Amino acid sequence: MKRYLPLVIIISFTVFAIGCGEGEKKTEKTEEGPEKTEEMAITAGYQAMTVTNGGTIKGTVTFAGAIPPKKKLEVTKDVNVCGKVEHYKEDLVVSSNKGLANVVVSVSNITQGKSIDTMAEKFELDQNGCMFTPHVTVVPAGKELKILN
Repeated sequence: MKRYLPLVIIISFTVFAIGCGEGEKKTEKTEEGPEKTEEMAITAGYQAMTVTNGGTIKGTVTFAGAIPPKKKLEVTKDVNVCGKVEHYKEDLVVSSNKGLANVVVSVSNITQGKSIDTMAEKFELDQNGCMFTPHVTVVPAGKELKILN
């Protein structure tokens, strides 16, 4: 079962990623041919449908090997505000049990499933205390991202 977990995680996130085109449709003209919508480019061949017998895919992405030490960031701007607490790089965040944070997993080759409309109604990225929260977020194509400062 453990060897299939990464595959299951990848499949579930691909469904999520492919459905991301359910937002506002934008039309553009190309020199090579007729108009095409942005949604068509993102969700070509994907059929959104009501899923009554769906399941849940859960898992943990882990780090192999020795956990590297945190790398401290030097505060060079707005030191009076940003220098109040220590800041560390978040390109690799590993917990004591080797779980990875800020990971996005993608699933590919999914042709039908839930609509992306099952996600949150609004998407926000907050910059408070010189840190972005959440550090990583997924926003469907065509949806609005509100950035707070």
